[in-house]
Amino acid sequence: MLAKSRTLIVAVLLLALGPTCAHHPGKMDAIRRLMASEGYRPALEEFHKLDRDEGDVLYLLEWGLLLHYAGEYAKSNEVFERAEILSEDLYTKSISREAAALLTSDLVLEYAPRPYEQVLVNYFRALNYIFLGEKEGALVECRKAVDKLVVYSEEDKRPYRRDAFIEYLTGILYEWDGDVNDAFISYQSAIWGYWMYDQQFGIADPPYLVCDALRTARLLGFTEEADRLDPGDPAVCEDPSDDPELAKVVIFLEQGFVPARQAWSVNVPILKSEAERARQHPYDFSVGIHSRIYGRAYDADDVAYFLRVALPVYPERTPPPDVPALLLNGRLIEPHLCEDVFAIAKEELDHDMPRLVAKTLARALIKYKVTDTIEDNYGKIWGTIANITAAATEQADLRAWLSLPRAIHIAVAYAEPGRYSLTAKPAGGGMESEYDAWAVDLDLEAGTTNFVRIRVY
Repeated sequence: MLAKSRTLIVAVLLLALGPTCAHHPGKMDAIRRLMASEGYRPALEEFHKLDRDEGDVLYLLEWGLLLHYAGEYAKSNEVFERAEILSEDLYTKSISREAAALLTSDLVLEYAPRPYEQVLVNYFRALNYIFLGEKEGALVECRKAVDKLVVYSEEDKRPYRRDAFIEYLTGILYEWDGDVNDAFISYQSAIWGYWMYDQQFGIADPPYLVCDALRTARLLGFTEEADRLDPGDPAVCEDPSDDPELAKVVIFLEQGFVPARQAWSVNVPILKSEAERARQHPYDFSVGIHSRIYGRAYDADDVAYFLRVALPVYPERTPPPDVPALLLNGRLIEPHLCEDVFAIAKEELDHDMPRLVAKTLARALIKYKVTDTIEDNYGKIWGTIANITAAATEQADLRAWLSLPRAIHIAVAYAEPGRYSLTAKPAGGGMESEYDAWAVDLDLEAGTTNFVRIRVY
């Protein structure tokens, strides 16, 4: 009897294990509001009031990005580096926590950043190095991002197998460093990457990219490649960049927030004819019934029980909001979409959904088996308690890096040396907005490349 009591206690404790980061989306709501309204210093101060866990990758990601926006570039890179090291360590899974996840939810597992999140770490680290004036450090980050995606593509044929934006940024940085040949190679790779982006996410290559590839091909004397890249209309690539007296301005316009995941729950029927097989082989059984979450009519007399499952979903994908116009001393500069973070995040989740459904159904079946055993051994009251506890612990994993922008745009301009003011106006112009409250002042010198990162909401 004592052994049975111990078994009961262990089972109930496992079912009652609390999720470690269940409230991350709720906590980040206030931080995101501060970022959008009062600025990054207030947001950073509010963030430090949260429970501090520097062993949590998700905490480090949010902290590193807030430090970046607050202008603490060296500190931001330190925090991001710790996040990268922890992310690599997470490839070695904890067997005990994986087992606990099968009795509670994935929230007991440490958060492992998705591939696109890991690549964006390198984007922001590259920006940190750019603003610190360290060219080689920025290039190292871009190369690391490309290498990561090579590994991911070998492991799993995911929708997101390469990052065209990072490849384009790599080309820009090579040019900044004076390496025209490697810049051209990166531009060509980015053009191919945007062809894939267009098929998967509806993102066409930015016109600036084609012009950069065309210019570097001509500088290298690659006549055949230049002819292939030439758009035919001289006005498309009316590029003055071969004038050494001009300064180049590269602007990254980051827009909005990537939407938070939402919880979606559904009751999945298990038929009487298959109930025993479902109890004995929960994971194998779950793989074959994932389509039931999408609905189907069943005769109530044929149903043994219903499993409640909770899954993370994104809201339906919609185009990003209108992009503000950029003005350099009143001269219009048109930004172009180069990275739709939301589109990538949603496609990645859709890709993972069959695996998530199978795992969630298997967990629900194991919970059912545990509660059924408890009821058989200890009576209906204990079984009911276990059943309620099992349902309460079934939560969708909504964790994600929530301070990320929804989309990243790029704009490129050339200008005479001098002092400039970069401002933003609403798309279409004519109306005052929150954009009127800020401006970026630039002192441009001949032959220099100048980088600006702007975040709008």
